[in-house]
This record gives sequence, C-alpha cells and structure tokens, in this order.
Amino acid sequence: MKRNLLACGLLILAACSKGGDGGRHFFDPIRGESPYESLYRSQTQERSVSSNFDIVLQANVTHWNARLREAYVEEMTRSFRLSESEQNALALEQLAEEESYVVFILTAMTRDARLNDFHRPNSSWRLSLEDESGDLRVSPTRIERFSSREESQRHFFPSMSRFGETYRIQFPKYEFKEVDHLILYISGPYGSLRYSFQGDQSAPSLRFLEVQ
Repeated sequence: MKRNLLACGLLILAACSKGGDGGRHFFDPIRGESPYESLYRSQTQERSVSSNFDIVLQANVTHWNARLREAYVEEMTRSFRLSESEQNALALEQLAEEESYVVFILTAMTRDARLNDFHRPNSSWRLSLEDESGDLRVSPTRIERFSSREESQRHFFPSMSRFGETYRIQFPKYEFKEVDHLILYISGPYGSLRYSFQGDQSAPSLRFLEVQ
C-alpha cells in the first residue's frame, strides 16, 4: 500500500511539475515565485528514469553556482534580518566552498524508498562529474542528506519535496577550473541521467564577497 501511494505521488509530480516544482509550497500559486525562487529554478534541471512504464527515479538537480550563492546570502539576510557581521560570515562560508568545490543540490524521488540512498557508500546509484569529452570523470568527495523536517530549508531549496530526499553533493573544483560545461551523470541498474551545466569559470564573481 505504501509503495503504491509513493508511486502515485511520483506520477503526479512527473505530470504536474517541471524544473523541480515538487518542492513548492501550498500557497505558491497565490503568492507567486520570489526572485530568489525563480533564479533557483532557472539553475535546476529535471530528469527521470522509467522501467516498464513506471517511474523508478525522478531527480531534480540544481547547480549551486556563484550567482545562486550570492542570491542565497541576500535571501538569508532579508529573511532573517542578519546583521552585517552575520552576513559577512555567511558570505565567507559560501566563498570557501565556492573556491574548493563544484556543488549540486539533488532532490530524488524513487518508486522504492530503499533506492533513495545516494548518501550511502554502497548506494544503488553512482554519481560522477565529467567534462564534455568524458575524458575527465570524478566522483563526489561528499554527499550530505538534508533533513526533510526543517520546513525553512524548503524556502531556500525550493526543489525539496516531501515525496523524496534532498542531498548536497560536492566535487573537487580544481579538476574543472578550465571546463566550459559540467556534465553530471546519475547511473544505476535502471538507466542513466545526464545533466549539463555551464562551467563556473564563466560565472560572475560574488560581489558580496568584498567584505571587510
């Protein structure tokens, strides 16, 4: 019964959502998207894997790039009325990660909850980041699962969904500093998903990082 309900949820999300709409709030149609949410969704791509006409995996991937980091700091500052020192601390935290890692936010919804195990060493899926040629292929250095119980996170990560799990995925950035396009693959026994994003070297610098 539980599996059937989950499968129905996936089908509803696949039919009604695009660009990660599965994480939207109930009142979104009334209030409309904020500029931050619109930017977040513009950096998000959605793919799905099917088996025997049934969706096995629906995965929304967001490139947590320099532009989105800047918007995140501004949105955090606005939402929580951060002081200047708090804003600077958050900006420096984002800078440290931006300089060292290529980061993606993955929201995964699976037919079988046991398949939603990206954070486990023996996961059912393999994640890899590649260049366009496929000659460069790197595995994540860290996969962190978010807590779905923290409602405030859904504001800052709109792709989050109660039907699935959300993860923060880090890859070493030094490998990709001269790469024009980042190709993220999610591979497993049911098939592979391919996501293509602009490389970070062409992204604007973070103006909020000019902190004292």
